[in-house]
Amino acid sequence: MTGSLPFAIEKTTGNIVVIRSLDREVQIPEDLPIGFVIGRVHAEDQDDGINGFLCYVFERGNDDLLFSIEQNTGLITLIGNLDFEKEEVHLLLVKVKDGGWIPKTGDISVIVAVKDVNDNPPVFLASEYTVSVPENSPVGTTVIQTKASDRDSGVNAEIIYSLLSGDKDTFAVDSKDGTITIQEMCDFEIQQEFEILVKASNTGSSAYFSELQSIKCKLMMKIPLYSGAIFFTASRVGTQTDPLLLIQSLG
Repeated sequence: MTGSLPFAIEKTTGNIVVIRSLDREVQIPEDLPIGFVIGRVHAEDQDDGINGFLCYVFERGNDDLLFSIEQNTGLITLIGNLDFEKEEVHLLLVKVKDGGWIPKTGDISVIVAVKDVNDNPPVFLASEYTVSVPENSPVGTTVIQTKASDRDSGVNAEIIYSLLSGDKDTFAVDSKDGTITIQEMCDFEIQQEFEILVKASNTGSSAYFSELQSIKCKLMMKIPLYSGAIFFTASRVGTQTDPLLLIQSLG
């Protein structure tokens, strides 16, 4: 008599993982709060039981650990601080596998496009400049061109210049390029030194991002120039015990 062992045949994981829907590309601002759910990967498997159980993981693209994915639901959450100036696009490869003994897998790319926000202020190359100009320089004479830069992009990097305080009646600033010019004649005998405070601001709604620059202007006294030589005469005056020399100009 031949004996036999009972056994049951289980269904194998013969169906591949099919990704039915996906937020394949999402756009999020760089100041998005940590903990915000940015999208979801959704896959289906026609197998039954554990063979149809799906698990979601990042295969690559998350080296900076800015995102997490919920293994059971495929929800993608922001867990780190984004920086548009550092990286504008994150390409995440999501892998989905089922629960079979030899699991079937599928993968798909998720593109996370980071949008720039105005999170960087304009910055001057130097906080203070000292320049000299001749007195009685004509109105419109350029004193100096100030220059500020902004690490943001597009409209968030646009800068306007203005005079905040100081001798604002004597000088003017071009709001677009930061050029400082004289708008009132200067007289050395009345005032020798001037100071103005220049402000660089963004043009957008976040104009509170700004930096100040002090510019000190010193007048140079205009000395008359003579085209010819100047001659002098010298003659002795006084006494032998108290000799003096008198010098007179002839011109």
